[in-house]
Amino acid sequence: MLSPKIWYRLTINILDSQNLQEYFQSILTSFLVEKGSAGSELTDTSLISYFRTRSEAEAAALDMRKFCRVFTEMISGNIRIRTSISSINEEKWGTAWYSHFSPIKVSRRLTIIQPWGRHTCKGNEITIT
Repeated sequence: MLSPKIWYRLTINILDSQNLQEYFQSILTSFLVEKGSAGSELTDTSLISYFRTRSEAEAAALDMRKFCRVFTEMISGNIRIRTSISSINEEKWGTAWYSHFSPIKVSRRLTIIQPWGRHTCKGNEITIT
């Protein structure tokens, strides 16, 4: 059996969130793609990017800190970041979301169930899939 694939999540916390403007977000995302990121997501104060190896994530974090220093000098601003790296196991996203859904009891007799779920009708219960 194959061991699960490990991904490395680089989280870049923007400490001065008011400076995180749309043009800067797209610049950072593009920068991370050039550094080997397999994908990124953005929150209000963080940019999260995924790498296949820890060394890629570490190199990207170092380059990101250098990039922000240079960018800050260019705009005469103050963009401070904090980076962290964590490992995560790869999931089968196509089916992993199934676990977040349960049968929904609409009324005393009516229950909505997922097509992939297992549900045993009780008494005169009606189910919809």
